[in-house]
Amino acid sequence: MNTGEFAAFCGVDKKTLFHYDAIGLLKPAAVRENGYREYRPEQIHDMDMIKLFQASGYTLSEIRQMLLAAPAQRPELMRQAQRRIAIQLERLTEMQSYLEGKQDFLAEYRSMPPDGCRIETCALSFALKDVDSPETHFFSFLRDRLYTSFLLEPGEKIRLCRFTEDGSHHIQGTAIRFFLKTASYDPNLEARIQEKLTGFQFPGRYPWFVENLPHFLLEDPESALLRITVFRAE
Repeated sequence: MNTGEFAAFCGVDKKTLFHYDAIGLLKPAAVRENGYREYRPEQIHDMDMIKLFQASGYTLSEIRQMLLAAPAQRPELMRQAQRRIAIQLERLTEMQSYLEGKQDFLAEYRSMPPDGCRIETCALSFALKDVDSPETHFFSFLRDRLYTSFLLEPGEKIRLCRFTEDGSHHIQGTAIRFFLKTASYDPNLEARIQEKLTGFQFPGRYPWFVENLPHFLLEDPESALLRITVFRAE
């Protein structure tokens, strides 16, 4: 096959093949006297491996070293690639769950009556992670993995929280959940939460679980939408 035919078979453009040839990643099977490159059909499998390793996060330089490795080393290199893909699959599953959670967040908000709240008796299991204060910590799911909310306790610093079936912390009692629209950064957040709780006749000082909706899903990028869950433990 000539360069154009091979490129079409592999789903790449000819410039990619020229680049791979130049860096020694995938060379043509033969080069004619007129400079035209020829590729063998079995080289399609080599391109498949290159594309697979790229999708797994390997650089072209790393892939070249893998393809040049001694035959005895290749089984272990393949196992390493499989482990790398397994980690990516786990991470993608977490990302999918995160997006599903935010969609549920938005759907719940839209179904909630104005200034409404939900009160129920339930049990909650969660894990915590200490962080800096809200003023200095940039909350990021990509950095903090499954920690999709944070915990505020009176007189305590903020801690990231993730809800789980086998968490190290458990609360059982009455929970109230409501939504709060606020500025992107509200220094009076605690006071506003307490004001809402008083209005809902849910007095006292209890741990507050706070989740935020990404600005991407908000009509007003200067605002923030928070889902507040407060537990009055039994």
